[in-house]
Amino acid sequence: MIAILMAGVQLQVANYQNIVDDRPLLSGDYPSHYTSYKVSEDVLSLALRQWPHYSVNEKQVLISRLSKVTGSAHLSEALLKIFHLEKSLKVKSQILSTLVYMEQSASSLKSLEKLVKDKTFSLDAFTVLAKNSSAEVLKPYLNKSDEYVIVACLSGKVDDARLLMKVLSRTKAEYKKELLLKQLARINENAAYKKCENDFQRSKFIASSHSSDFLVKQSRLKQFAVSAFLRMSELEWNKSFNDEAKRAVLNANDDIKLAACSVLVEKSDNREFLLSRVYKLPIAAGVLAIEVFSAEAIPASLHSDFCTLEKGADAINLAKLAVMEDQAMEEGKDSVLNILKHSTNPDVTKACLRYLGVMKYRVDSKSLKGLEKKRQAAFQQGLIFYLAAVAKDSDIKGLVKYTQTKDMTIRQAFFDGVAHNPKTDFSKLIQPGLKSRKDQKKNTQPSSAVRAYMIWAMTNSDHVNNRSLFELKKLITEKLVKVPLSENTFDPSYVRENAYLCLAHWAKQGSSEAKRMFKESKEFVEWQKEVGEEYRDSFDQVVDMAEAMLIGKEMDKSYFYSKTLSTRMIDRPIR
Repeated sequence: MIAILMAGVQLQVANYQNIVDDRPLLSGDYPSHYTSYKVSEDVLSLALRQWPHYSVNEKQVLISRLSKVTGSAHLSEALLKIFHLEKSLKVKSQILSTLVYMEQSASSLKSLEKLVKDKTFSLDAFTVLAKNSSAEVLKPYLNKSDEYVIVACLSGKVDDARLLMKVLSRTKAEYKKELLLKQLARINENAAYKKCENDFQRSKFIASSHSSDFLVKQSRLKQFAVSAFLRMSELEWNKSFNDEAKRAVLNANDDIKLAACSVLVEKSDNREFLLSRVYKLPIAAGVLAIEVFSAEAIPASLHSDFCTLEKGADAINLAKLAVMEDQAMEEGKDSVLNILKHSTNPDVTKACLRYLGVMKYRVDSKSLKGLEKKRQAAFQQGLIFYLAAVAKDSDIKGLVKYTQTKDMTIRQAFFDGVAHNPKTDFSKLIQPGLKSRKDQKKNTQPSSAVRAYMIWAMTNSDHVNNRSLFELKKLITEKLVKVPLSENTFDPSYVRENAYLCLAHWAKQGSSEAKRMFKESKEFVEWQKEVGEEYRDSFDQVVDMAEAMLIGKEMDKSYFYSKTLSTRMIDRPIR
């Protein structure tokens, strides 16, 4: 019998505090795939005791599963013990292959050093050793065989340039030459560049180099400039890289300009230089250049130039408009209205309307009527966002139809606009979508994503009514979503999480009803967890966010996705 218990551990989850400033939490904000594993020590011990009784096929299946566990030095030690007990050469080779990417303890490394002396498994054992040891430890082995040097190059653990050059001179295989040349580049042995036999090898050498002088020299050669600038962008910024990139942007061809921009966007000091040339650059380079402006607030002295848009440059205008909206730059009104008047691109029109809506700039009624006639989705979404974002209390009655349409993208755009218009009271339009889902025949109920935007709009608003707060509490504590031929179920986790944060926000604002609804929701969530109801780990972050919000602090804690898998019992041969 084989029994393995594994628990998946996911990469770090995004910081929800940063997300909810721009939009509600949505389904894609929570990871869903495993990235690493760990094995139960007790079950591993049982498997080791049973090892002699397994067939070769069963052993191979077990090792294959254990190969997913890369962070356990204890498992590596156990596999080496199995290696010495095992008689099958096939299984032994599989164990060594598995150990390459596993964490190794000091005792495991000593055992591997002894195993390198075994002719049958010498190279396989050295491969594990090379992956997990320093270049200094590997030095005594490298003069024994060229194959050892090649393997050490795979791990970047050779710093003897003379040895590498000797091995290169007698190596015939192309892939081995490539490995040797890349390692020579890593240790800045620039003289080895002359040994490259073709442009492919030269490009690989450049892509591995750490030498500033060498890369600057190659960036001046038309044939290899792109490779050189891309490598510069991967290394730590320095002035010589920056100066060469500026030179290329002024004089080189389009491909080289794009690669040079990847260097320049690393430094905010280049903003003025890039802005003055952004519309003269190739489209892809121009869009890339705008990235340097999105990382931090643009200085006021550059606002006017940045907000000037040019007709026909749709891709660059789109990139600019996103930054202008995000940083609420006031200087763009006239330029945006001019682009809106002449543009036929739906995405550009949508971005213009979003900016104008966020900034509360009015568009003349004639232009709006013209947009209403255009049926493309982007035109409609931009228009609805704008109407919601600039609406006043007196406009509410005319907007009801956008909350009842069957097109959920229109509803989402509407409530996104509502979230950017906190002064107008939209409570009467939000509340129906939060109620229990009993009126499906009369009006199509909002999708979960739309409901998330509705709740986020409530959070951002200056207005709230007690009935809506009560509906949020019901949404968290009751199963309201109807499932055909089955019992009701809860809204998706992200919808309930937005509701939980909204209640916490209004409790922080001093609403007595919100305080009561939040307290009841919190008690319900805590009770459900105690009785074993499944809650995504994301809810833990949301609960902590809410608590921090109530005391006026921000969290400084990181969150990771984890989930326990069920025990897999195998009580018959695996064939």
